[in-house]
Amino acid sequence: LFFSQGINTVGYSASTPLGNAERKSIFEWIPPKGDPMRNVVITTKKNWQQKISFIRANAYQTFGENWKQLAMERIHHRMRYWGMNTLGAWSDESLFSGTDKGVKTPYTEILHVWRKQGTRIAEDTPDPFSEDFDEIVRNGLEKIVAERGHDPWCLGVFVDNETKWPNHLVELVFAKGANQSAKVVFIEHLKKKYGDVSRLNAVWKTKFDSWNTMLPSIKLPQSAARKADYEELYAMLSDQYYRVCHDEMRRVMPNHLYLGSRIHTCPELVKRSYAKYADVYSSNHYDALPGRAGLPSDLDKPVMISEYHFAAPDRGVPGVGLSPVGDQYQRARSFAAFTTAGLQHPNVVGLHWFAYADQSAAGRPYENYQIGFVDVTDSPYPIITNTSRRISDVMYETRSRGADGLLQTLQLLITEH
Repeated sequence: LFFSQGINTVGYSASTPLGNAERKSIFEWIPPKGDPMRNVVITTKKNWQQKISFIRANAYQTFGENWKQLAMERIHHRMRYWGMNTLGAWSDESLFSGTDKGVKTPYTEILHVWRKQGTRIAEDTPDPFSEDFDEIVRNGLEKIVAERGHDPWCLGVFVDNETKWPNHLVELVFAKGANQSAKVVFIEHLKKKYGDVSRLNAVWKTKFDSWNTMLPSIKLPQSAARKADYEELYAMLSDQYYRVCHDEMRRVMPNHLYLGSRIHTCPELVKRSYAKYADVYSSNHYDALPGRAGLPSDLDKPVMISEYHFAAPDRGVPGVGLSPVGDQYQRARSFAAFTTAGLQHPNVVGLHWFAYADQSAAGRPYENYQIGFVDVTDSPYPIITNTSRRISDVMYETRSRGADGLLQTLQLLITEH
C-alpha cells in the first residue's frame, strides 16, 4: 500500500569545515563580518569547529532574507515532482511541519544513542546492559514526541546508524574493568552455565582462581575452545540492544515503526538479533542491486535500503562516492535499475537515496561526493530527477504486476533515454 521512495538529508545541511587560517585560504569567498549572509552560511555548534555551507549561500542568493521558508516550500514540491514520497534520515526538521500552504511529506526520525552513552564498549558500540541505556533510548523517543506529538506523517524511527559490531566484541568486553555492565552480565551467565570456575577453565584452557578474577581487565583472544561461548555471549549482547530499542519504541511510540539501526556490516548472529526485533530491517547498502544487501537468507521481514547512491565525475564536485559510474546518463540508469529491482524484491518496502545535495568540493571532511539530486548551487540534476519521476509514475504497477510491470518500466526508460 505504501512503498517508501525517499532521500536522506533533505535540506541545506551540506557544509565543510572552515578550520584554521591555512584552510580558510583555500576558499575564494567567505562572507565578511557585517555581511547579513554570514549568519546564514557560517554555522557553529558546541564542540564543533566552524563550518560554511555554500548551498545555503546559493539559496539565500535566490530567495533573499526569507530564503528558508521559500526554499523548504520548494523542496516539498520538488519531492513530489521527482516522485519521492519520504524525507529520509537527517532531513531538516522544519520540513516535518510542512509549509504555510499546508504541504507535507512523510518523514522518518533518527535517534543516535551510542553518542550519548558514557559506558560504551567501544567508540561506536553502546553497552545495552548498562543502567542508562534504556533510559537514553526512552528519553530520546520522548523528546521526539514532545516536539511533534504522535504525528501520523512520521513513518517511524531509526535508532543509531551503522553501529559498529566488531568480530572481537566479546574480547573487548572482557578487556574492560569491573564497572562494564556487559562484562558483569557475561560473567553471571558463565557462572550459571558452568557453576564452578574450574569447569570453565577446563573448557576455555584458562587458569582463573575464582569468578572474581575475571572482573579486572583481562586479555582473552579468540580460540577454538571458547568459540561457542563467545558466540553465545555476543548474541546475548546484540539481542539486548535490539530488544531494548524495540521495547522502548512500543512503550513511547506504539503506533510508529521501529526502523532498525541502518546496519552496514556485522556478523550473521547480529543480523538475526536485528531481524527478531526490528519492524523494518534497514540496511545502508552501497552495491549495484538492493537484493545483495547482506541480508539473512531466510529473512521474513520488511527491508528498507536506507542508504545507497551512484555518482559520476562528469559534472559537479570531483568525488565519485561509494558507487562510481561513468556519467549522468549511467547514473540515472543505475538508479533506475536499483529502484526497479527493489520494487520487484518481495521483502523491500523502501529505498532511500543518500543524499539530497552534493557535498562541498572542500570536503565533509574526507568526502566531496557528487551524490546529490541537486548540486551545490541547489540546481537539480535533470537526468536523474526526470528518471525518478518516470519510475514513480509506474512504481506501484511495477511492484504489483511482477515481470510484466518490470518489462513495461524498462521499455519506458529505454524510450526516455
